Amino acid sequence: MAFALFLLKSCFFFLFGGSVCFALFNKVLSKSSKVNVLISLGLGPVFASLILYYLLVLMPGLSSVFYLSVITLVWGVLLYWKRTQIPAFFGALYAYKKDFVNLLSINKGLNTYLFQTNNVALLLVLGVFAFGFYNCVMTAIIGHDPLEYMVQGKYFFEQKEIIYQKHNFHPSNGFYYVGLHGWSFPLQVTLEYLFDDLSFAGYDLYFRLLTPLYGTILLLLTYYAVKLKANVEWGVAAICMLVFAKGFFIGINYVHIDAYRIFLIVLAIYCLIQFVKQNTTERLLLLSFVAGNAAFTHSLSVFIAFFIGLALVFFTKRTLWKKIQLGLSYAFLLIAFGGIHYLLDILFGTGWLFGNIDFY
Repeated sequence: MAFALFLLKSCFFFLFGGSVCFALFNKVLSKSSKVNVLISLGLGPVFASLILYYLLVLMPGLSSVFYLSVITLVWGVLLYWKRTQIPAFFGALYAYKKDFVNLLSINKGLNTYLFQTNNVALLLVLGVFAFGFYNCVMTAIIGHDPLEYMVQGKYFFEQKEIIYQKHNFHPSNGFYYVGLHGWSFPLQVTLEYLFDDLSFAGYDLYFRLLTPLYGTILLLLTYYAVKLKANVEWGVAAICMLVFAKGFFIGINYVHIDAYRIFLIVLAIYCLIQFVKQNTTERLLLLSFVAGNAAFTHSLSVFIAFFIGLALVFFTKRTLWKKIQLGLSYAFLLIAFGGIHYLLDILFGTGWLFGNIDFY
């Protein structure tokens, strides 16, 4: 039952949400549909948390059915609007299926098996995911941060509301939230509870496995991106450099926010480079969406998003007035796509980003 629910949640947030993001951004992401589908799968849960955030702020106190139905409706409308992209999404997924089927082709010669297919890279990625899967499922969640995210996410579910106040104290559990970061990651816990509320069963496998899932996406993105620019061997070398770096390996294999936020930070920088090369409205929307959600995930990304905005204005070849318009457009979209959390927190909440936190 626990794994069945995990698969259901994953299909909804990663596949359904990912197909929506693919449909919206495929034409402005990269020239590789394989890379685009990986990015889109990672953006699916992020998009869901942003929609839920606005729902809990603007329409609090309603049922789990209502919130999940609105997310489904929004995604359904967007997917219908961009329905011509659906075949490309499933075509890219089928290409991945063929890559992994090759792993079973052990009757091939060693040279062919290792270098003319993606087997070395994919076996390494699968091994890392299996290790992360075991750690995240079979071991206790330790550390201040993940426990804080889980408590905060559960509180959002119980209250069905997001309130900004100076002292964010939860009397029901004695928890005092100091407002250090955005709420995208805790809202993943809330999304899981919404699903559990419908199934009358409670499991936290989805939240636990977000780390190895995003870690796997990061590794596959690295491999396919390097392979496109060079070859299979360089792609394998790039994955090895990441896997055998202790900090990165730990960060993608134990329950924490790191893999989630690294995915968004790296993607935001990539989208900046793409926009500078070809500054179109669609690429600006994509960049703002990614950077805004990165900021909504972690306060460090707020400053990264700020410097991305400076780079955006500085490196884009436009007149001074056009540069000012571009900067203002980026700032507005950044706020709309998640940055509004910090604005509200500064005005009505803990004010942490530009001040000290008042503890009891």
